[in-house]
Amino acid sequence: MSNWRLARKGTAAAAAAIAWLLGVAPAVAEDADAELEALLGRTVVSSASRTSEVGDMAPSTTVVITAEDIRRHGVQTLDQAIALLGRGMHFGIPQRGGSDAGARGVMFASDYGNHILLLVDGHVLNEPWAGTSYYDRGAGIPLELVDHIEVMLGPGSVMYGSNAMLAVVNVITKRAKDFQGLHVIAEATARSPLVEGGAFELGAPGDLALGRRLAVGWGQKARVLGVPVETVGEVEWYHQGPGLHRLRLQDYGDDAYTAAPKDFGPRSPPGQWGGDARRNGGMDVPAAYVVLRAGQVRAALRTAYLRRGPVNGFGDFDTAQSYDAERWTSFDLSHEGRIGERLTLSSRLFADEFGYTSRSAYSSLEDCAAATPGCTWNYWGGSRQLRLEEQLTVDWLGDGAQQTTLGVTGALRRVGASSVYLADSGEISPPVVPYEEDERAGALWLQHAYRPTSFAAFSAGLRADADDRASALSPRGAASVSPWGGGTVRLTYAEGFRSPTSYEVNYAFPGYSVSSALDPERARGIELTVEQRVAEERFSLAGFAYEYRDLIAERALTAAELSRAIQDGLLTPDVTDGYRLSNSGSVRTAGGELSGDGRLRRSVSWGAALTAAWKSEKLAAAPDLSGNARVAWELGEKLPTLAVAGALTGSRPIAKPTDSGFVGPDRVGPRVVVRGAITGPVPGVDWLSYRAAVSWATSAPSPYLLGPTNYATTAEPRPHLAPEERLSAMLGLSATLF
Repeated sequence: MSNWRLARKGTAAAAAAIAWLLGVAPAVAEDADAELEALLGRTVVSSASRTSEVGDMAPSTTVVITAEDIRRHGVQTLDQAIALLGRGMHFGIPQRGGSDAGARGVMFASDYGNHILLLVDGHVLNEPWAGTSYYDRGAGIPLELVDHIEVMLGPGSVMYGSNAMLAVVNVITKRAKDFQGLHVIAEATARSPLVEGGAFELGAPGDLALGRRLAVGWGQKARVLGVPVETVGEVEWYHQGPGLHRLRLQDYGDDAYTAAPKDFGPRSPPGQWGGDARRNGGMDVPAAYVVLRAGQVRAALRTAYLRRGPVNGFGDFDTAQSYDAERWTSFDLSHEGRIGERLTLSSRLFADEFGYTSRSAYSSLEDCAAATPGCTWNYWGGSRQLRLEEQLTVDWLGDGAQQTTLGVTGALRRVGASSVYLADSGEISPPVVPYEEDERAGALWLQHAYRPTSFAAFSAGLRADADDRASALSPRGAASVSPWGGGTVRLTYAEGFRSPTSYEVNYAFPGYSVSSALDPERARGIELTVEQRVAEERFSLAGFAYEYRDLIAERALTAAELSRAIQDGLLTPDVTDGYRLSNSGSVRTAGGELSGDGRLRRSVSWGAALTAAWKSEKLAAAPDLSGNARVAWELGEKLPTLAVAGALTGSRPIAKPTDSGFVGPDRVGPRVVVRGAITGPVPGVDWLSYRAAVSWATSAPSPYLLGPTNYATTAEPRPHLAPEERLSAMLGLSATLF
């Protein structure tokens, strides 16, 4: 018998003894490994290798955020959960809303999360047209359904392919046994006005951005014809009013065509943009997620719709005619079963549909393609995708010591976009650079894991991806050893990539830019981590170094390229400047990460993390320092839980054009967010619980430009920066029936 099997049997026996002493009932087969590791204080993860394994022996640093932590701290969104309770990741809010996502000091401003892969139960949410993923309310993931969130730091393309450059976030939802009954949730949220310059202003009740959320969830187990069947789902609707945005007036100047002060609509003075905005800034997000399991077959359906009214410089100031809307529908059908004693085959069929609509209203002739002022720019984009995936896992010795995973996937998709100008007079322009394309994509991956003993694990993997736009190879190698009691040392090398999106490849606007062929962006890095477990406390120290190359960025056309583009009819003869996207960027980064979590005693849990990174190039909106700390005190079974959490985001470079000419500082200062929460059962009502939370942030503007002034002028020598939220409060009630 191998050392691994002996160690496993000994560990299982020890866990059984602990369970007996604690009075814990034996776990059912499907939960045996999870219960075993939980009893021994070790975390089980599934994202790093697409199979369950002990976290400290996994081939990648994986941070786990539990449903209990989410509940205790009154967390409402994914970015809140990761920023306050995870580690290594940080977020920004670009002009049109949503959230930029970065990791370990690297973030690419206004990429809308397309350098990080977001999954729900292993289903990719990054849509293939523009690669977008959201972490705010726009994610459309009911948090009551979340069992835990796994954040895998570093490149992860070896198992997941494109977009897994900086990290992989996998949201794992609950089984029916953890969500039994009918759940009815009602929440109210209030946010203070957003004031340019960072000043705090509470204002009148009508100035608050008020939000409300209603949700109904359920979980049920049954047996049908002897087959175990379970359903879990939740339907939710969230609405947030715009509230007040108090913005300084920007002196834009004259319309390029009329030579008169530019018209930004009736709610802004001629030639100026800004003032008090009360019509933009709200959002509506209805969403639903339902999972049905019958034996080894699983079906899941997710649908969501998002409509925002962003306050920005794209169009007239403070008009309800301007908005962004997105819709998602995702379905997957999967089956996992054993073939004999040593083979496991997993099959999944994915179907996804995504649509994007953007409307911007303009009163100026300068911004309209029509011959008269007054128009609405309408932009559409979207995709449909059908993907089949097969994965075979071979347990060569039947004891987990030698496992090989082989996977293959193929996809068919249609992507496209179009835009038109609709004049107020009724005239419609011809479609602006429309396209619709059918694409194919495929990948093959192989990983072998070798675990000779319970205190050593080695793995190596390689994935090959190809689609109609690009191809890439992504290797990974990792070694984990436990040379002393409770200690683990892990060394990992991994690569990742991001395929150019359909939006980027077809990036062409008459009079401004031309499209071009693009290569994939690439990442590679090495990480050394030392972890130590002491009873229920865990501590980790990590050092990392990454290189990102072939980054896609906009650059100005050379004189020769501009002349050629005009000759080819790609730009009009009157154009003096033109732009294109190209693989023209690279950056290297190195840093360290210190973290710890555990329980001071059974009723008090804590956690803290700090990440620092050095970068060879300035990355707009990306901090060099980020971290958080949290503590929660459970007063008793029928008493409330008190919790406090704080997140630090260090100073960040302003996201402005390199030739903007603005004077003043190039960075915004650090920002600290503190959140206090109280949660618990309503006294005397066993089926009703509550949660309340208040968040306060220090005064610091965001690093994102606000309004139409992107370049310095005599009237506007300094940049206008978008304000960030200072104060918010929420109150929620949850009823569990039947």
